[in-house]
Amino acid sequence: MFHSFLQRIEIAWWDFFIASLTHITPLQQILRYLYRLWKRYSLDMYLKFLLLAAVGGFLTGMIMAQFTVR
Repeated sequence: MFHSFLQRIEIAWWDFFIASLTHITPLQQILRYLYRLWKRYSLDMYLKFLLLAAVGGFLTGMIMAQFTVR
């Protein structure tokens, strides 16, 4: 039962994502840009981007927690 629930969520996600790609031009442009970056840089550059995004997300979460939980 839980497996079928996850399948329905996955299908809903892909329906939303495909519709978004079809109709939202800025999203298309962002994905084109990311694809060009994917082709241009090496694996260590990807890891640096990933680390930068992870640290940025962590710090954002920590900063938001300081302002909201009191």
